Amino acid sequence: MTRVLVLAALGVAPVLLSAQEPTDTARLGPIVVTAERLPIPAAAVPAAVTVLAGAALRAQGIRSVADALRTVPGVTVVATGSFGAQTSLFVRGGESDYVKVLIDGVPQNQPGGAFDFAHLTLDAVDRIEVVRGPVSVLYGSDAVAGVVQIFTRAGHGAPRTAMSVRAGSFGSTEVSADLAGGGPTMGYSLSASRFGSDGIYAVNNAYRDAVVSGRLSWRPDPRSDVGLSLRFGDDVFHYPTDGAGNIVDTNQRQTTRGLSAGLEAGRFLSPRLEARVTAAYHEDEVRFDDEPDDSLDTGPFASYHSRDRIRRFALGGRANVHVSSGTILTGGTELEWQRQRGTTLDTARHTGTGAGGFDDGGRATRGQPAVRRARHGAGRGGVADRDGNAAARVRRDGVQGADLLRELRDGVRAREPAARARAVDQLGAGRGAYPDGTGQHRPHLLRPAVPQPRSVLLRAGGS
Repeated sequence: MTRVLVLAALGVAPVLLSAQEPTDTARLGPIVVTAERLPIPAAAVPAAVTVLAGAALRAQGIRSVADALRTVPGVTVVATGSFGAQTSLFVRGGESDYVKVLIDGVPQNQPGGAFDFAHLTLDAVDRIEVVRGPVSVLYGSDAVAGVVQIFTRAGHGAPRTAMSVRAGSFGSTEVSADLAGGGPTMGYSLSASRFGSDGIYAVNNAYRDAVVSGRLSWRPDPRSDVGLSLRFGDDVFHYPTDGAGNIVDTNQRQTTRGLSAGLEAGRFLSPRLEARVTAAYHEDEVRFDDEPDDSLDTGPFASYHSRDRIRRFALGGRANVHVSSGTILTGGTELEWQRQRGTTLDTARHTGTGAGGFDDGGRATRGQPAVRRARHGAGRGGVADRDGNAAARVRRDGVQGADLLRELRDGVRAREPAARARAVDQLGAGRGAYPDGTGQHRPHLLRPAVPQPRSVLLRAGGS
């Protein structure tokens, strides 16, 4: 009995001793930028903000931003089908086009505010900041219900590389490679990935998603910094269903290809005055194609083609006055232009005319007197003025504009306006995991799942 007690005491002693050792480190809370357009500790932000760490999400096996956002309170993510199908985000009950989405400060929304999360992966993502609640004063009319901003990794330290390969059910494969490094004045990161799947339907449901992204940071001197980010995506989604979820086609598909580029530079003109300028460009080309299925497919809808090219350009400037160590006053302005042109069959269409040679132009002027006090939180107020806003113009264009937005939202080409309207209503209500909105699985249309384990992961890296 004595031996047992001695062994137990020896086993507990190291734990007790380690608990008594003093610690010289402290855990710091996350710094958020999106809520106030200033780097502020999350605990001092008056808005409802959630910060998701990219490394932690990838460690959980999460590969898409949409799946990551499912963990955020007050947020609902609705996908209308298999990999690549239209995926929408609803924040606090608002519409899916009420949330502004940015990648390294570059707006990603289409004219009218819509955004498809289906093709947005976690490759090279450092963190995701989600602001729940209206932020229109800072980000314009797209941010009625909130903002989602994605920050990519910045390179630092010795050069290092990593590569991973995954495979799983439904013929899914994923390959990714990363390169990053940097020094005191320069940092770089480059990432490339490709994901493919046969989909959940037994016919015409393949999906391919290829992404290349990079980021470059430069500090020419202690008072200045410059950052450049680039991202290119190329996606193809095949879908056999119509707006009611019926299997009707063996070769219709949607192709999305887009480029995002962002530039931000800042300099302290004096110990208290900081000036920052930003430039952002985003372009998307969305195509819907459907050739005749066979020689007997000769009806009026046997062949269908549409193409839309969407461009968005923004310039901004901001001044930050550091009144004291805990107080900053900031104000700025932003100019933004949007253009959307397209063709359906042989008919050309566009959203209107605007400034600067763009078919749909807009100007946004926003000022933000903001006060940040250390340890006591933050407060803000401001005014915003927008002229020639694309969202209002597209909504005002009537049937043509509404049909266009519906095609882009539901991710499927419905042959009848009534069927298309039902698909959009089902999507807005958050019903169903499949295009028919019933939420019911159809065993005779789905591929059998591969038994566990569902995926295999191989990693390699070096420095």
